[in-house]
Amino acid sequence: MLRLTAGSQRLDIETEIDWHESEKVLKASFPIDVHADRAASEIQFGHVYRPTHANTSWDAARFEVYAHRWVHVAEPGYGVAIVNDATYGYDVGRSTRAGGGTTTTVRLTLLRAPKSRTRRRTREFTSSRTRSGPARRSRTRSPRATP
Repeated sequence: MLRLTAGSQRLDIETEIDWHESEKVLKASFPIDVHADRAASEIQFGHVYRPTHANTSWDAARFEVYAHRWVHVAEPGYGVAIVNDATYGYDVGRSTRAGGGTTTTVRLTLLRAPKSRTRRRTREFTSSRTRSGPARRSRTRSPRATP
C-alpha cells in the first residue's frame, strides 16, 4: 500500500509478502533522478559514505552492503532518503539515461530466503575453518617442558 499524506514530503510503502522461495533474495528497487557520487547509510555508532560507482573489481563484485535503518543519496541541493523499519542490506548503482542525465538506483533487501547463497557460503566457510582449526592450533602451541 502506498500512502502520501497531504503536505508531507514522505511516501509510506507498506508491504505484505507471502514468501515461499529458497535461495533467493527479495529487493525493492528505487530509481531516483539524482546524480549521487556517494551514498550515506546508518551503521552502528554513526554513518558511513560509500561510492555509487564501481572503479575497481572489488566495487563491481559487491553484491550488497550492510545498513541499519536508512540510506541517503543526494546531489547539491536535493537528496532522497530511504528509511526502513528493520536492519538489512542494500546496494546502490548509477547509470546514464539514453536522453542524458543520471539515475541513481537504490535497491533495499527486504527478505532473504532460508536457503540463501550467502548463508550457505557462511556455513561452508565455518565448517572448513572448524576442520582445519584444531590442526592449526596444534602447530601454534608452545612446547611443554618435560619433567
